[in-house]
Amino acid sequence: MPLRNEKPVYRGLIVTTCKITQVVMDTDGKIIPKKDKTELKFKDMISFDANLKEDNITPKKDKTELKFNLNEVVEAVFLNEVVKHPDGVKNKFLAHYVTVEKAGRWTSIANYAFEGAEEATPLFCVHGFNDQPDEILEQMVERWKIFANKEDEFIPKQGFKYLPVPVIWPCSANYPEDLDNHSMGAGKHVAALVNRVSSEHIPRKSLLMHSMGNHVIFDGACGMKDDEGMVKEENFRVHFENIFMVSADIPRDVFWKKPWDYDNAWNVNTRFVILNKTRKKRIYGQKLQKANNFFSMLQKGNDGKPKGKIYVVYNPWDRALIASTGINAEKRLGTYCEDDEDKIRDEFKDYIKGYNIHPDLPRNITDKRYLHSYQFEVPAIKYYYENSLASED
Repeated sequence: MPLRNEKPVYRGLIVTTCKITQVVMDTDGKIIPKKDKTELKFKDMISFDANLKEDNITPKKDKTELKFNLNEVVEAVFLNEVVKHPDGVKNKFLAHYVTVEKAGRWTSIANYAFEGAEEATPLFCVHGFNDQPDEILEQMVERWKIFANKEDEFIPKQGFKYLPVPVIWPCSANYPEDLDNHSMGAGKHVAALVNRVSSEHIPRKSLLMHSMGNHVIFDGACGMKDDEGMVKEENFRVHFENIFMVSADIPRDVFWKKPWDYDNAWNVNTRFVILNKTRKKRIYGQKLQKANNFFSMLQKGNDGKPKGKIYVVYNPWDRALIASTGINAEKRLGTYCEDDEDKIRDEFKDYIKGYNIHPDLPRNITDKRYLHSYQFEVPAIKYYYENSLASED
């Protein structure tokens, strides 16, 4: 069944871990939940809502900490043809369900808008803290022309190398809550999805994470634990040509030989500082195994070595991450990546590259997107393109 007869908010493929509901259109043209729920099929109409409601949250005794009910979040799914829900609620949408088997075909849907998109490598983009779908999808549409090299702002005549695929997870405006709970749950669901996607479905792909999106993947997807609370060794089915860690809101030392594992952490846990030893270990601990799992997501060539790299894009003047350093009492990778080469694990050294984007950003330091949310600004996209493996094709 076709969606409402209006221009899609976003036509291309997206991934979401937001709760979805099967819906149908009744004889009066109203969108209603499907009574007899069946297994989702390609092009089934669904609604998804990124608003975290009170009935999706289980309060604890301490009202300052809320536990998100992960049972209310379905596994990550592919969608496309996203339109606003007719009830007008912000961050609530209708879309078509896309099966894993057809996801690869639908990454090229954008060639309807821009010639050459069908040849581009899908770039899965995991957003950060308090980024809402309305804003994300609007930004994606706005930045298409730069990805398509239609604005002649950089790398003229080099083609459409990356096709952005938004990965949307539900988050609140509560930083500790998202850090501790929503992002970790989203990471687990993303991990479940990527383990169902093979190279046959989407042969070429790269990954971009912005801000807390790095936490979603590094600590969530790569931090799955066994019954004894130990991070498991993962053998991900999905592998990425390149991984871009932008404005990464995770500890600076995640790739170090001897990262801090909080054994000597103080017990300070206030509204402004998160330094409870048990909580720190649960959220950020076991960095060595998480880094192994994360590194294993790089696609390998016939020689058994990674084909691409992990690119850390950072800004020492990133005000949001300077604040996060204070809150977490630990320096963040997205601001303090310099002078770390001698500390990085030997097996990672050749495959981790840092880029201080600050000198290349416009000097408008009052605009937050030039300080922290610069992941889709021209200097950043130019850097992705310069390091795309498509450059070597």
